[in-house]
Amino acid sequence: MSRLAVIASLISGAVIAASCAEQRPSDAATETDAGPMIAAAAAQPATQTTIADLVFGAVVARAQGNCLRTTAQLTPGRKIHVVLFDRSTIVPATVGNPAPGCGDGVDKQQRAYQLESHELVSGDFGIAVLVNNLEMVMGDRTDIDRDGKHESYRVCTSTEGVHLTVWSGEVIENKRLWHDYYYLGYDLDPTCTERETA
Repeated sequence: MSRLAVIASLISGAVIAASCAEQRPSDAATETDAGPMIAAAAAQPATQTTIADLVFGAVVARAQGNCLRTTAQLTPGRKIHVVLFDRSTIVPATVGNPAPGCGDGVDKQQRAYQLESHELVSGDFGIAVLVNNLEMVMGDRTDIDRDGKHESYRVCTSTEGVHLTVWSGEVIENKRLWHDYYYLGYDLDPTCTERETA
């Protein structure tokens, strides 16, 4: 079985080795750019777990504390960035201690952490970007792999929760790199398109 070696600067820099058959990343450590990770994620079907799951995470700010959930194994004190949709901006944050009960709907492949940031207010939803040396473009867009094609971020609602997505290029028009769903448990007016929820 062939293996795809992907190197990314997250979790204090990490070498992520993903099986081409299983698409399952591992947690090892070194330091370099995240470009190969984004390129590999763009080449994989959006319905499969990809190595992009170790680059992004879901963030929700609540009155009792901020929550981050991600597949990545993070160290408390790690500095990250959070894309905030309502304000079209990217803010700094610091990973706190593991918090298994933080954030409803965490699946068995995800980890939950407390998240510290003076920029987050209760009710905020965002996407954590877990790479070093983040290049920000036009307020709430990034160019993680520095190829001149930005990553776009979006939040939309289904009937009972929030879908968070990352796209290569313009939202919906191009390849979806990452998706997560945050269940709220009450009725909402749906705003998502089929491509955002599939």
